[in-house]
Amino acid sequence: MAFTFKREMTITHDDFMRILPRAIGSHEFAVNDQKIFFSNKFYSMQIHVSDEQQWGIGSLNLPRLLVEISLEHCSEAEANAAMRQFDRSYQKGGG
Repeated sequence: MAFTFKREMTITHDDFMRILPRAIGSHEFAVNDQKIFFSNKFYSMQIHVSDEQQWGIGSLNLPRLLVEISLEHCSEAEANAAMRQFDRSYQKGGG
């Protein structure tokens, strides 16, 4: 089956790419323009990353990416597990 997930992320493109290996569990992926391709024995993943935008809140400007993740050749449980790892990898702590 195929599953698509969308995320609006407050992160720079450089930081997104720096964290990506941890998010997908591998340093082996292909990049073609704004698309990232990765596959393992459980699924194939395609990630489309928008151009970096600025999101203004008053005088504060934050980087913003729109990210669309497509997972194919997997069960719903495998897709949800992959997205839990992806989301957890990009979480920022606060306090």
